[in-house]
Amino acid sequence: MSQTPTRLRAKTKLRRLPASLTLLSVQVDRGQGRERLYQQIRESIRNAILSGQIGGRLPPTREMATALGVNRATVSRAYQELEADGLVASSGARGTVVVAADPPMSGGSGSHGPGAPSWVSTLPPVADTGLRADPTLIRDITHNSRRPEFISFAEAAPGPELIPAKRIAEAIGDGLARWGPRVLGYAPVEGLEILREALTQTLAKPLLREGESVMVVSGATQGLALAARALIESGDEVAVEAPTYFGILQTFALAGARLIGVPVDRHGMRTDQLEALLSQRRVRLIIVQSRFQNPTGALMSPERRAHLLLIARRHGVPVLEDDIYGALDLDGGAPPPLKQDDHAGSVVYVSSFSKTISPGLRVGWVVGPQPVINRMVVAKQFSDLSTSAIGQMVVADLLSSGDYASHIRWLAGENRTRRATLLAALSALAGRIDVTFVPGGGSHLWCRLGPGLDSRSVAVAAIRRKVALTPGEAFYPPTTMRGETGQDRVRLSFTAVPPERMEEGIQRLAEAIESLPVAGAGLTGTTGVLV
Repeated sequence: MSQTPTRLRAKTKLRRLPASLTLLSVQVDRGQGRERLYQQIRESIRNAILSGQIGGRLPPTREMATALGVNRATVSRAYQELEADGLVASSGARGTVVVAADPPMSGGSGSHGPGAPSWVSTLPPVADTGLRADPTLIRDITHNSRRPEFISFAEAAPGPELIPAKRIAEAIGDGLARWGPRVLGYAPVEGLEILREALTQTLAKPLLREGESVMVVSGATQGLALAARALIESGDEVAVEAPTYFGILQTFALAGARLIGVPVDRHGMRTDQLEALLSQRRVRLIIVQSRFQNPTGALMSPERRAHLLLIARRHGVPVLEDDIYGALDLDGGAPPPLKQDDHAGSVVYVSSFSKTISPGLRVGWVVGPQPVINRMVVAKQFSDLSTSAIGQMVVADLLSSGDYASHIRWLAGENRTRRATLLAALSALAGRIDVTFVPGGGSHLWCRLGPGLDSRSVAVAAIRRKVALTPGEAFYPPTTMRGETGQDRVRLSFTAVPPERMEEGIQRLAEAIESLPVAGAGLTGTTGVLV
C-alpha cells in the first residue's frame, strides 16, 4: 500500500500563517523504511520556515504531540534539532519561536524572523500571562471559526442569519434622510448626540444617576480597555471572576494588572471569598458579569448582588460591570443590570450591540460617574478619535423606532431553538462532555470533560476535524483563590451555528475525542466546579 509522504497541507504562499495554525496540520508517515518521526516533524517545520509559510511561535510540545498522535518527547527532539539548526530558539515563557532568516528571494532583511528586523526579537511577549491556554491556540481557533468548512462552537457572535441586515440597510437610508450627511463625518469623541440621547431615553435610562452620563465606544472591548486606562495603573491588583471572558484577562494583563481570580458558581461570583480578598489585599478594581456570565452562563443571585455592592462601597473599590450578554434573556425573568441597583456611584457599566445586532457595527456604550467618563473620553481621543458614525446612526435609528426591542424578542426565540438543539445533540456525548447546568440566557454552555480528557488536547483534536470550541483554560487568570485551571472544561457557544449543522458538529467533536491517545488519563490538578 502506498504511503502518504510527509507534507504540509497549508499551501498559502502569499502571506505567513501563525505557526500553530499551519503546523497542527503536519502529517507523519509511519510506513516501513520512512525516516524516524522526529526527523519527519523537523523536516516539515524546516520547510515551512524556509519557504516563508510560517513565523512567530511554534505550538507547545504537548499540543503538537496530541495533534500528530506522537509522544511528546518526539516533538521535543524535533524542536531541539531545529534549534541546533538555528531556525528556532527557546525563549522561556514565550515558548519556541522562529528566528530563521528569510529565504534569499523573499525580500527579508533581518535574521530574527521572516521579514522582520532584528529588533523585533527583543520585544516583550504580548499579554501571554493573561491566559492559561496558549494565546496562539485561541487565535487559531478564532481564525478557523470564520472558515466555511468549519463548524464553530467557539464563536459567540450571532450567526449571519440572525443579523438584521435588511433592517440595518433601511436604518442607514432612514438615518441619512432624517439627519443628513453630517452623520458621515467625524463623530464627537463621546459619541453622536442622537445615539447618546436615544440611549438615555431607552436602555441607559434606569441606570443613570445624578452626576453620571453615557458615552459611546467602539464595542465593549474598547470599553474595557478605556476603563483599564481610567481606573487602574500598572501593578494594581484586580479581582476578576474565575472563570471569566478571556478578553477581560488579555485587556487587563496588557494594562499591567495583577489579576486575582475569585471563584464563580451557578449563582455568580463568590462574594464571601471576594470579601475575604478585599480584607487582605489592596484590590483596586472588581470586574464582574452579573447576567449570563461568560463562560458559565450564571446569573448573580439577589443576595450576592446586594453583598457585592455593600463590600465594594465599604472598601472603596469600584466595580466594572461587563453586561454584553445581559440582553440575551432566553427564558425571561432575568434581573436588571447590577448598575441599576447602584446608588453610590460604585459601578461603571459597559455593554455593546455586538451580540444583539451585529459585531461589525462596533458600537458599545458606557455608563458611569462623570469624572470617570471624562477620563475615558480623554483616553478614547488618543485611541481612535471616534466610533463609526454610520454604526452609531444605525443603532440610534433602531432604538428610537422601537425596532430594537422587537428584534431582541425575535432573537430570543431563535437562540432558544439553538440552545435546545445543541443540548439534544450533546446527549450522545454524556460522560465525555457534560453540561454543568442549563443557563437561562447568553450564548454559551459551560461543560465538564470526562476522565482522562483535557481541554487543550480536545481543542487541538477538534481543529483537525474542522470543528472549533474554546478550551476552559483560556478563561482563568494565572492566579486564582482556589487554584482552578479549567483543564477539564470547554465552552460551547450556540448562537453562531445553524440548528441544522449542530448534530454534524457534535459528531465531528465525538470523532475528535475518540482520536485522542489514552495517555491523557493520567492528568491531575484542581479544577473549578460549579455548585
